[in-house]
Amino acid sequence: DETNHGMLVNFHRGIVLHRFAFKKKVRHISFSPDSSHFAVSTGSHVQVWITPSLRREFSPFILHRTYTGQSDDVTHITWSSNSQFFVASSNDNTARVFSRDPLEGFTPTTLAAHRGPLVGSFFTED
Repeated sequence: DETNHGMLVNFHRGIVLHRFAFKKKVRHISFSPDSSHFAVSTGSHVQVWITPSLRREFSPFILHRTYTGQSDDVTHITWSSNSQFFVASSNDNTARVFSRDPLEGFTPTTLAAHRGPLVGSFFTED
């Protein structure tokens, strides 16, 4: 919401199950295609969280990992079709490709030299 809170809601019952306060303004949120994780842009960082399960827990929001490397606000996040990678677009005129989990030999790739802030970036199916 507008006060940097995330809410876990049961839409069938119409009740809020859990509230979580993010430390910075959330600009974008994106669920992975396999629904196991979701990515949240908070300032120049991207936080990947494990999607809460249906059973009731004391703390359903579990941080998987925080990704850094951009110097301005991240404006858009898109996942690859296999949910292993995501690309984060930023106001610093770059897009960075990250792996959800550490992969041997993989280094996050920066796509630079854009003429203005990026509002979106996407993966193709091939």
